[in-house]
Amino acid sequence: MKPSGSVYGEGNGLTMNVSDDPAEFTVGLNLKELPAAWQKPAFLAQHVRVRLPNGQASLLPNSVRLLTDDEQSGQPVLAPFTHVMRLRVSKLAAPTATLSLALPAPETPEWVAAWSTANDNTPAPRTFGLDQILAGVRQSYPSPLPPVFTVQLPLKNDK
Repeated sequence: MKPSGSVYGEGNGLTMNVSDDPAEFTVGLNLKELPAAWQKPAFLAQHVRVRLPNGQASLLPNSVRLLTDDEQSGQPVLAPFTHVMRLRVSKLAAPTATLSLALPAPETPEWVAAWSTANDNTPAPRTFGLDQILAGVRQSYPSPLPPVFTVQLPLKNDK
């Protein structure tokens, strides 16, 4: 189904009409403070979570991308952002709602097990007890860990 719902910015939020048809729009994010691996579009597309209470929203496949220098310098509205992603709102039941984008804190990476060893007697390119060290560090923080970032967009249903 081709989206034909309308979206426009108003004040500090978005006003949409999604009564019959979904609405799509692009969101810009500044993620330059994240580690390089977390800035990759494939990582973000896999891990960013979209929530819309009393509605239905999703991140469109293959829509997360890094802005080029030309895009940032050639379009002043894009200058503050490093990434853009396209969202689809297909249902907005309440007159107002808050759309949330969040990047949950990742679990201990898989490479930790590959670089950890329980035997410190045999020379190897591994770290003795690395998995146990990182498990101990993880236990010293609240569980679950807070999200890496959360973006909240107020929405108003204009139907």
